[in-house]
Amino acid sequence: MVTRELVPVIVTLRDGEQAPDIVTALWKDDLLPRLDVVPLTSETTARLVARVLDGRVDPAALERLWLLPRCSPLFLRTWSTPR
Repeated sequence: MVTRELVPVIVTLRDGEQAPDIVTALWKDDLLPRLDVVPLTSETTARLVARVLDGRVDPAALERLWLLPRCSPLFLRTWSTPR
């Protein structure tokens, strides 16, 4: 599917996990680009949470959110999604 470009493909891998050989081959053969997602800055975290919650967020809460997961976008998305 990847080599024939039949469908869009996104492969994700958590930091610290060993990539399966097939995934490594996709990167090495330039079939899929590799993009490493870096932790968010405190400023980016504040903007993201405020945007998702549509308003101001207490600065102490923002600092705690930034420190707890080490700015994992996955954690922030899970936490800030309105229920």
